[in-house]
Amino acid sequence: MPINLCSDKAQEYFAEAQCTSDFTYTKAKLAIFCDGSVHDNPTQAEFNGIKHQDLDFLTGYKPFTFNYKQDLIEQVNFLKYLLY
Repeated sequence: MPINLCSDKAQEYFAEAQCTSDFTYTKAKLAIFCDGSVHDNPTQAEFNGIKHQDLDFLTGYKPFTFNYKQDLIEQVNFLKYLLY
């Protein structure tokens, strides 16, 4: 059975965690973030970590981050695994 990689929403704001995901899979309760080089800054990385923990704890949505430094195909395959 093919997996639909189309998200349900884009730029969804989660008030409880005070963060906005790039994409959201509502049924799977996954919030997708696309991180570029600005997220390499240690202060930004720490801030992201706190927001992602808050997102998980306060909403039940699991954060999934695409990182520009990592292999895109491997990241997409892992996302497929999470959606299956």
